[in-house]
Amino acid sequence: MINRGKSSHVPRVNRKLLSMYGEKRAEMCQVELVVATSITYSSIILHHRLIEMQDDLGWNCVWYLYTGIVFAMLYYAYPTLAKIPLFFTKEYKLVDAASNGQVETVRSLLAQGANVNWTMGEIMGDSGYTALTAAAELGDAKIVRLLLENNAEVDHADKAGETPLMRATSGGHVAVVKSLLANEAQVDVRDTVNGNTALMIAAWHGHLEIVKLLCHKADVTLVNNDGKTARDLALENGQTECAHYLLTQARSHDHLVHRNHVVA
Repeated sequence: MINRGKSSHVPRVNRKLLSMYGEKRAEMCQVELVVATSITYSSIILHHRLIEMQDDLGWNCVWYLYTGIVFAMLYYAYPTLAKIPLFFTKEYKLVDAASNGQVETVRSLLAQGANVNWTMGEIMGDSGYTALTAAAELGDAKIVRLLLENNAEVDHADKAGETPLMRATSGGHVAVVKSLLANEAQVDVRDTVNGNTALMIAAWHGHLEIVKLLCHKADVTLVNNDGKTARDLALENGQTECAHYLLTQARSHDHLVHRNHVVA
């Protein structure tokens, strides 16, 4: 049953919730948020006969009900959220689809003009989280290639300074690492928390195949904020195969440096 005392708000709230696509920003004041979450959502749905309506991705009002409630709760926890694009944008859906391995949804959103390099802003404190970051972390090589073909920024770093290459390396996703390297991903970039490079991350986790791939371009002598090399980290975590391989690479590096010094 429609709450007659608040029925005048129904069209306004409904338009507000369902029309925020593209570049629009969330500028809902607290009163509107209270109205949006306190009035019965069934009233809006029934009043406007929205139960069977779907957007171009096949998502119905139930999905918007869920995200609307989540947004309202986050708004009060993080007041700055009012300056962040709502969850109803193509860009948010792109990151969400990439996070869940939905390649056809990603393809559809890109065809609709979704900004491939849109970031999650301050939602959940994860500044700088892009669709490529999500796909790389998941290990979905198809989505990673699709995003790169659509000009995704290969070295975009998140709040912790971690690049898609670092995320893929941490998960041991060899195919994704190969795709990122083929697209000129920088291998010696350090994260902003520990000063680790992708090679250091691979060595720590014992991902030998990835260590070998990275060593084609990486500087094996680099140290992190604790003064440790990739080999040091491998030894520290008991990754003996990686440590041995990195030792041979370090010796080759020293030999090359010595030879170049003699020639000079």
